[in-house]
Amino acid sequence: MACSCETFDLENCSTLKNFLPEGYSYRVCAFEECAGQVGNFSATIRLPLTTEKETAKWFKLLQAKSSTIWRVSHSYTGSKKDSGKSNIYRRRFFCKLGSRQETLKETKYSRNKRERNCKAHMCHVLKHAKNKKGTTRSTDPHRKSGYPFKCVITNIHNHEPNGAEVLRQRDVSKETRDKLP
Repeated sequence: MACSCETFDLENCSTLKNFLPEGYSYRVCAFEECAGQVGNFSATIRLPLTTEKETAKWFKLLQAKSSTIWRVSHSYTGSKKDSGKSNIYRRRFFCKLGSRQETLKETKYSRNKRERNCKAHMCHVLKHAKNKKGTTRSTDPHRKSGYPFKCVITNIHNHEPNGAEVLRQRDVSKETRDKLP
């Protein structure tokens, strides 16, 4: 698939604009709006983030803005065997209402299931911008232009992301925990 980051206009795409945190420079390499629910899409975006700490901050803002809670599915360490020699880290996430199980066991007493078998997922890959000598042999134009962080999002939920049932299952905020004795 050819990269469309030079021609894609993020300002005219309300779906992504409402999903992504503000204050960051984005390059959208691929975007496809999916039929069904409003807000379902799949996209590949690049950001100029260079450390794991920066990506964690961006990811926290993304969860807050999109009202979606993502859980870590796989976490690859910085070792060459797990994440590759050019990656600083690589992680895969799934929607909180997704299930790791192949089949969900229904019981006659469970009205509201926590796991809805949601197929939404996300993958983060943070690559080294340059090697120890200050150069890179990579042919990836995004890495060379200062966009080493790649995020592949498949934001296709089988539930309403802001529905009452979903909001009831959100994590308790730090402010709420501080108020409770």
